[in-house]
Amino acid sequence: MEVSTKQLQIAELAATRPEESFTSLNHYLDMDWMKEAYRRTRRESAPGVDGQTMEEYGKELESNLQELIGLAKSGRYHAPPVYLLSAIGRIVSNFFADFQFLLASSKTTR
Repeated sequence: MEVSTKQLQIAELAATRPEESFTSLNHYLDMDWMKEAYRRTRRESAPGVDGQTMEEYGKELESNLQELIGLAKSGRYHAPPVYLLSAIGRIVSNFFADFQFLLASSKTTR
């Protein structure tokens, strides 16, 4: 199934059942989804909290994504909180800082 088709399914579920919340999106996470999330990430982004750049991560993209999928689906992945200084000077807590989850979380926001 295409990534865009999966995104449409999630959006339709969110729109038609606003009273429900998503407890798991793991069944949508596959290599195609993760590669698309990587592709959509800005190349000029700052390194992650671990100091790793997009370029470094991409050198072993297949194995890095496969490992991340395994961690996410097994429940062993926990993104650390990251604090970003907003334009107006207040601190915003972002618990989904890793680029792999930005796409998924933005598509399920209502």
